[in-house]
Amino acid sequence: MRATKSIQLYFLCLAAFICSSFGCSRKPGEPYDGVIVFAPFNSTETQLINNKHEVVHSWQSDLPPGQCVYLQPDGSLLRTGRLEELGDVFQKTYSKGSGGRVDWLEWDGSLRWSFELNTKVELLHHDIAPMPNGNLLMLVWVFVPHEEAVASG
Repeated sequence: MRATKSIQLYFLCLAAFICSSFGCSRKPGEPYDGVIVFAPFNSTETQLINNKHEVVHSWQSDLPPGQCVYLQPDGSLLRTGRLEELGDVFQKTYSKGSGGRVDWLEWDGSLRWSFELNTKVELLHHDIAPMPNGNLLMLVWVFVPHEEAVASG
C-alpha cells in the first residue's frame, strides 16, 4: 500500500513539474497555445502533438526513451535512449535515471548524430541539456567502489 502511494505521489509531482516547466496549461481549462513533444515511457516513438491531441509529427527509434526529448529550432530532435543491456554495476539503477544513449534525429527521422556511454564504470544518465553554444551537457553515472569512496572522504 505504501509503495502505491509513493508511486502516485511521484506521478503527481512529475505531472506538476512537466506542466510548470513546459507550460501545459496557463489556467485550469486553458491549453497551451502550441505543440508539445513527448516520448511515452514504454514506446520507441516520440510524438509532437497539437492542442487537440492530434499527432503532428513523430520520430521512430530502436530504443525506449531515456525520459528526455528536446525539439530543436531547426525541427530536429534530441532524444535520450534507455539501453536494455547495462553493465553489471548499473543493473540496479535501470529505472532510476539510466539512459546510455543520445540520438539527434532529423525532421525526416534520419540520424544526424548518436552518442553512447555504457561501460562497466560509467553510464550516461537519462537527461541532457542543450547549451546555447550548441554543445550538450550530459550527466554520467560513475561507479566508485565503496572502499575508494570512503578513502576519498
